[in-house]
Amino acid sequence: MTPAGRKREGGAATPRLFVLLGDPVAHSLSPALQNAAFQAAGVGGVYLPLRTGPEDLAGLLRGIARGGGGGNVTLPHKEAAFAAVEEATPVALRTGAVNTFWFEGGRVRGDTTDVILDYVGYDLAKLREAYDRQIGAAGLDGAEAARRRDGLKACHAD
Repeated sequence: MTPAGRKREGGAATPRLFVLLGDPVAHSLSPALQNAAFQAAGVGGVYLPLRTGPEDLAGLLRGIARGGGGGNVTLPHKEAAFAAVEEATPVALRTGAVNTFWFEGGRVRGDTTDVILDYVGYDLAKLREAYDRQIGAAGLDGAEAARRRDGLKACHAD
């Protein structure tokens, strides 16, 4: 498989599927941003929002990853996504949440990028107020807990 997609018979590449799993997802700007990035980078991928109920999350996440895609997870499924992956990064293990997933080394893997927001010193109260639906308060709460466990001090960017 190449970054541009999978080769099919006849040599043409098929696009890889990347998704945003959550409920709600229709408001998200992620598909527009990700698809523009794919196009600019020449990557044969498509990023779609998929409104996902709790009963479908694990199957969708694993199936998309095992099919060569990946994606992101938002409200209210970050903790359930953590339980659905087969291997989590150390940061995800500390937070108990996953907001990104992919397939690598024969396993569905997951990580969280929410914790980075806290480590770099964003004012979480202001960020939560402005972007709660986009980022997800549950992931930020886990990031704050991990930051405190790791002994890092918050340096707010005000």
